[in-house]
Amino acid sequence: MKRMRNLGQMLAIVLAGWAVGCSTKATTTADASAATDTGAGDGGDTATVDSASDTGSGPRVLKWAQYAPTVDTASGQKLRSCAIIPGQPGQYAVVGDKASAWQLSDTTLSDLSPKDNDLGDLQGVWVSPTGTWYVVGSGNSVAKREKNTWIVAGDVAPSPPVQFKGVAGSSDTDVWAVGSSRNVWHFDGTNWLASDLSAVTLPVGVSWTTDVGFNCVATRTPGDVYVGVALSSGGAVLHGKNGAWSLQTVAVAPAQLWVADTGQVYAVGGIDAPWVAIGDGSTWTAFDAAKLTGSQFGYNAVGGVSASMAWIGGTKGQLRVWDGKSWNVEDIKSPPGTSPALKFAAAETLIGLGVHAADERVVLTASTLYRWAKQPL
Repeated sequence: MKRMRNLGQMLAIVLAGWAVGCSTKATTTADASAATDTGAGDGGDTATVDSASDTGSGPRVLKWAQYAPTVDTASGQKLRSCAIIPGQPGQYAVVGDKASAWQLSDTTLSDLSPKDNDLGDLQGVWVSPTGTWYVVGSGNSVAKREKNTWIVAGDVAPSPPVQFKGVAGSSDTDVWAVGSSRNVWHFDGTNWLASDLSAVTLPVGVSWTTDVGFNCVATRTPGDVYVGVALSSGGAVLHGKNGAWSLQTVAVAPAQLWVADTGQVYAVGGIDAPWVAIGDGSTWTAFDAAKLTGSQFGYNAVGGVSASMAWIGGTKGQLRVWDGKSWNVEDIKSPPGTSPALKFAAAETLIGLGVHAADERVVLTASTLYRWAKQPL
């Protein structure tokens, strides 16, 4: 492994003193579809109301609600990634262009974007079990938020700048990031190190310098990491196990990966046709297209609570739940008896998923966060 050159001196001066803005800066509306108390189903037609809420704010119903951070859509600003805040049901992290960051805490959306920053567009976020945020993005953007303060996360990437796309981890000393440099970076709590991929065998005719790109990264346990790879033709999954790396080719470049509690890895992708596969670290099996009846476009997001309960989201508002046997359509819609009406457009593309539990989860589009949970009527 080679250690990154430390370019953090200049950025540290800028970042270390960042103040965190905590004002609520969002348009919030509540509504949605209710199914059963498991939250997994077709959206249902009946809203089940609790006589009292967990927070004492009145009756609540299991439904979808939408939360829209203030983004400058006219200039093309978009949301890019979301993540759960572990151990804090109802709390989620969201990041996007122009170094924007928000936290959803139950029904309150707070702007936590760093001020006077030089981070650029944020593409990925992961929150550790201690509540520390790790964010990555364009122009060597690698930062973390701990104790309400944004700081540089260790050494920054070497020149030329890395356009980071994804980040994941299992602890504050086991964080992974990938991007345009075709390196897999590991943060040990102090330094970022580039993994040695020299022993990885690429398909015939594929060059590291011109034919390979890294899209996403996922992990659950230390020393065991998966990277979604785009090749000049098709895709692959790069698997690192205790420092040893191997590459398995797949039909489509994964857009997102998720590791289940059993160690099974779910991968999604595709543009004009759906592609969903499951792997065990050495082999990958694509789901039969018949199990995705009605899907005409690709998927961009995956997440879940177990190997028998996972969700995938994609273009044209597609959201499906896996019950261990089949992928069932789940509608994002309003049940009778709730208001105001949910403003979900079927043309929206789902780009992210965050799952605390079957009845506590979110999906993300380029402009809005939709939450499925027990929420005020």
